[in-house]
Amino acid sequence: MKMTDPQESTKSTEEAKKNNATETNKGNDLKTRKAKVLEQQQHVTEKISDLCRYIGFGIAAACYAIFTSTSDFSVELVAENQAALLFCAGFAVFTILLDYLQFLSGYISVRYALKDSKYQYNKKKITYKLRFIFFYIKQVTVSVTVIILLYTLYEALSI
Repeated sequence: MKMTDPQESTKSTEEAKKNNATETNKGNDLKTRKAKVLEQQQHVTEKISDLCRYIGFGIAAACYAIFTSTSDFSVELVAENQAALLFCAGFAVFTILLDYLQFLSGYISVRYALKDSKYQYNKKKITYKLRFIFFYIKQVTVSVTVIILLYTLYEALSI
């Protein structure tokens, strides 16, 4: 039978505890970092949604103002660019609709998760998938709308 020194045994036990504590701290650090990253992601996606909504409403209002104005500039702008302005107004409203549909899909997904015994999202449900699809599509629609409106206004002002 091999004899071990009690001090060595104590040292190895202390080292094992330190290693376990270090591993636990690493795990906690990773969890903390992940929580911070997820919090930042939520903040950023919330801001993107807000901006898409505001830009959509702003473009819809600008198009309405252009169509209803009797100023020479507006009348000429509508006469020469009616299709582009109608497209911008329609896509702006479509962006607002996509924003609503994203929130509606999210609401329904949460309702399904609350009915689940483990309170988990069912990633196979169409409402869960649509939430992300609407999020990305509204970014595309608002970007296209801004580009077309800016180009239309640039062309009208540079004549």
